[in-house]
Amino acid sequence: MALKARKYYQKPMKTILLLIGVATAPLCFAQIGATIPATIPASLLCREYEKNEMKADAEYAGKPLSIYGAIDKVAKDIGGEPSLFLKTSDNLVDVICHFTDASQILNCRPGEKIVIDGTVKGKNAMGIVLEGCRWRH
Repeated sequence: MALKARKYYQKPMKTILLLIGVATAPLCFAQIGATIPATIPASLLCREYEKNEMKADAEYAGKPLSIYGAIDKVAKDIGGEPSLFLKTSDNLVDVICHFTDASQILNCRPGEKIVIDGTVKGKNAMGIVLEGCRWRH
């Protein structure tokens, strides 16, 4: 009888411990100062900037962001930085991901789907810029 009672007791206890862990995880990250970057598609970031650049800057500029999409081209930008240009819903605006190490993007091909972490700098004449980009692990 004691063995049967322990079985029924363990299952709800595991559920309770799991719920406590899930509920307190954000608090743990907040206390150690860690941030979990948002992950959004390149086309959504483009739409947000097209709708209201000031609001998009307030929400994204200077903040870490994980972005996903398909590569449009691999090239150097106007300043000569090695960059990936991501496809967006707007053919006039690119999402430009700057990498400090060109070797990270040497083997990339247009059309390849990727996820990148970076910090949003904002929008300039070429497009929406992310700096310090690295591959998502």
